[in-house]
Amino acid sequence: ARNLTEEERRGYKEIKWDDKEVCGFYMVRFCPHGPCPRIHDQKLKESFEKSPRHDAYVPKFEAELAQFCEKLV
Repeated sequence: ARNLTEEERRGYKEIKWDDKEVCGFYMVRFCPHGPCPRIHDQKLKESFEKSPRHDAYVPKFEAELAQFCEKLV
């Protein structure tokens, strides 16, 4: 965002690890989707791992991942 023009900056939204556009599966383990419509970003994952809310979100994301994988079997 640092190098955006003023015009670009007005429409710019910084993405955070807890935004709905970010893949929760990727945050905790791996993404089973192959090509995924959500964001996979190592810097967001690192931010998630350092977050004070990390421990609260891990069980939620892991449960969603397990539920998704069970549907595949």
